[in-house]
Amino acid sequence: MPALNGIHLLLRQTKKEITHRLAPLAQQVPKQKHDTHYAEKLNAYVTAVNAARVRYAPVLEIIANAISALGGKGWDKNNDIVQCWLAFAHTVQALRHNPAKGPASIYVDENNKMISYAAAN
Repeated sequence: MPALNGIHLLLRQTKKEITHRLAPLAQQVPKQKHDTHYAEKLNAYVTAVNAARVRYAPVLEIIANAISALGGKGWDKNNDIVQCWLAFAHTVQALRHNPAKGPASIYVDENNKMISYAAAN
């Protein structure tokens, strides 16, 4: 399905962009909390994550609408749609303050419309 390929491509590109923006700041946060620059670098990283959430919200909404357009009721039995939502969750995961804690949460109604997503820790 061409629409599926486009959605997956957009999800990969978006995740790559988010990661590219945030990874350098995440790497600068010291591993030890007693490091003298820990709070300063962590705050810079958190600020960048919050800015990325705002920046990518419209893109994520477009992607969610594209996934919703693939089908309605019974979407949860359509593996292609389920895989799109899983990829969406893994893209949103990049907007967590600590992506290593697992994927983000997404909430989709029975008609395949996204209600919301959560990227908080």
